[in-house]
Amino acid sequence: LARDFPPALSALLTRGSEVLNRDLHLQRVFESAGGELPDRIRELVAGLSGAILDLGCGPGMHARSDALGLELNFALARAFPGQGVVGDAADPPFLAHSFDAVLAINLLDSCADPRTVLGQADALLRPGGALVLACPYAWDPEQTPLERQFEPGQLIASLGGDPSALGLQLSYELELLEDRVSWRLSQGSRTVQEHACQLIVARKQPEA
Repeated sequence: LARDFPPALSALLTRGSEVLNRDLHLQRVFESAGGELPDRIRELVAGLSGAILDLGCGPGMHARSDALGLELNFALARAFPGQGVVGDAADPPFLAHSFDAVLAINLLDSCADPRTVLGQADALLRPGGALVLACPYAWDPEQTPLERQFEPGQLIASLGGDPSALGLQLSYELELLEDRVSWRLSQGSRTVQEHACQLIVARKQPEA
C-alpha cells in the first residue's frame, strides 16, 4: 500500500522538487474539484456494498475508507482515503471477479487504451456487481490515439451487449444514466476548467 512505504522509500519515489511540486499541484486540483459530479459520486458510492475497487482513483472523489484504489501516481495513491495501491488500470494486479463494485471515474479518456481498461474493469467485477463510470470525453490525442477514442453512444451500446461498438463482449443493465454532469477543476485563482460528464451506473449480468 502506498502509505505503508517507509519514509526513505517514499522520499525516493517522490524525489526531485519539480516532480513533487507537480504531484502536489495535481493533488490539490483534484481534491478541490467542484460542480455536480463530486456530490453525485459521493452519494452513489456511499450506497455501494461489498468489495469496492476505484480504478485510476487519484486522491478519491468519495470518502470510503474501506475502498481499494489503484493509481499510477504514487502521491495520489497515497492521498486516497482507502487503501491506495500503485499500479496500472490497464494491467491491474487483482484476480478476476474479485469485486462487488468497480469505479472508473473520469479515467477512460485519460488512458492510452480505454477499451483495455474497460475490459479489465469488467473482468474484475463479479456478476451482479455495479460498474460506476464517469467520463467527460475530453480526449487528448497525445494521450489517447484518435483510433482508440469513442463517442458516448458507443460506450452505452457496448455496455448493452453490442460487440461491434467497442469490440468488447459486455452485458450490463443500465441503472443510471445522467449526461452533462458538471465537473470543475481549478488550475489557479483565475483559471477554471469545466467538463460535462456522462455518469453511468450499470449492473453486470450473470453469464448465460
